[in-house]
This record gives sequence, structure tokens and C-alpha cells, in this order.
Amino acid sequence: MVEIRLCPECFKAFYIHSEAGCPPCPHCGCIFIGRHQERTRAGIDFLFSIENKKRSGTMEDYSDDGAMIVYMGELLIIDTDLHVSVDDLDIHRAAKTVWTKKIDRSVNASGLRLL
Repeated sequence: MVEIRLCPECFKAFYIHSEAGCPPCPHCGCIFIGRHQERTRAGIDFLFSIENKKRSGTMEDYSDDGAMIVYMGELLIIDTDLHVSVDDLDIHRAAKTVWTKKIDRSVNASGLRLL
């Protein structure tokens, strides 16, 4: 079976065989450990808060213990503690950033570990 993966460094998609595990990105060579659970595509707007300051973003995908979010404004630092509220999915959990990347001048993406 063939799966599609999204590199957390260059954000380019690539295909792998499901038996291949997590090979390096063929575009940029990034070696990473992917989520081991099935990801569900979402594209859902949501709120997150850091130290009681609310921000909005879009949850692009999620699994039982992780998510990829896209948001505008200040780039989140790795290991930032935050709270995620996605009413449409009934997700209200603490989270921590595990990777973060500037997509363009005002748009950023981060990978979260849901706690």
C-alpha cells in the first residue's frame, strides 16, 4: 500500500510504501520520526491559547496524540505549552509544539503533541 507523507521541514508531499517506515524526505533530506497513528485530514478552524492569550488557526490534520496546525502571527517556539480547543471535533486538550516552520511572511505551521 502506498501512503502520502508531508515533510515537516519543506512541507512538500511525497509517497512511500507503508512498509517503509519513515524514510527521509526525498525533496530536502529531512530525517524525522513521523506519527505512528493514522492521520485524519481536518482543515478545521479552531482556537488555541498560550498563557491565557487566545489565538486562532486551522487544524490541517490530527491523530490520537498529535496535530498539524497552520496559523498567522508570531511563530510558536518548540516546547511551547498551549491549550487546543476544536469544538467541531470535541478536542479540548493541552498540547506542546514539537516542530515549527514559517511558511511565508505571515503564515506559520507547527506540529503538536496532544497531551
